[in-house]
Amino acid sequence: MAEEIHGGEHKNILIKYGPEEHRVILPQKSSSQPHLLSDLALLIEKVCCIPTDSQRIIFKGKSLLDLDATLFSYGIRNNSRVMVIMGSKPSKSPVEASTLERLKTVHVKSEALAEDLNEIEQKIANVQRGLVAEGPDTIKRMLLGNADAYMKLLESMDALDIPSSMPEPKSKRKELVNKIQSYLDRNDNLKMQLEILVENS
Repeated sequence: MAEEIHGGEHKNILIKYGPEEHRVILPQKSSSQPHLLSDLALLIEKVCCIPTDSQRIIFKGKSLLDLDATLFSYGIRNNSRVMVIMGSKPSKSPVEASTLERLKTVHVKSEALAEDLNEIEQKIANVQRGLVAEGPDTIKRMLLGNADAYMKLLESMDALDIPSSMPEPKSKRKELVNKIQSYLDRNDNLKMQLEILVENS
């Protein structure tokens, strides 16, 4: 089974640019972080003197567009060979651009809800200290409202029909789903914390 390229490991990538070939080593990151296409793009900028916004990175005949995607998701492994062309990146189709815009809207909404979680966490801390501004029932309703809003965001992303020919939206949706799920978990933990606080009061 192929292993993901993690930041704590030194991995070699062969870069082909015109008649030249360069073997580069990906920079070391923390062991839990996978290498991204952006990491490779920065190396290409350094060794081939091509700005990242002028690179077309090609692997197995396919242009790689999402700099935030992991190398593993594109199938790039240790000792893989990628080709680089200097020039503008291929433009996105109207459908892909529209999908990315919808995902961006979901991202903005999810971050606003995350700010609400920070406020709720502070309210629970105030209850613990006896500085009660809102009662536990009010805070619980806020948590339930947050959870419902996050579920609706997940449902809206699930309804998106993203074909395999659009790797960037697929990657961003997966990343966003994971982030929202982590916010939901945090919301549940705060709800549990509030319930324990009420039981012990």
